[in-house]
Amino acid sequence: MQFESKEKAELSAHRFKNCPKVHIWANNESAAYIILKVPNDQRFWSDFVGENPDMSFGGVEAQLTYLDELFFPESIEVSYEKIEGDTAPCGSTCKTCPTLRVCPGCPALNLDTP
Repeated sequence: MQFESKEKAELSAHRFKNCPKVHIWANNESAAYIILKVPNDQRFWSDFVGENPDMSFGGVEAQLTYLDELFFPESIEVSYEKIEGDTAPCGSTCKTCPTLRVCPGCPALNLDTP
């Protein structure tokens, strides 16, 4: 959702932070990325938000995308516990990645060993 200003996006984020349908609200300047929890039989509610951003969350423009699935960790933390081998938990091999010269690699791997 786009807001008139960064300040209005922040005000709306604080106003709706306890809304039971707001799962995640993240702002970037005057834009807000909002993930709503809406049952399929209540999509009229989110459709209304998309069609009437000013009357719902106070925005000036909204774009809706319905997700089939949402994957997220139980908590957002970076683990610094090291694992053996050259393969990250996601299956990537950092030592052969072309971005390794600017990326420190997966924090789960000890890339200092030969």
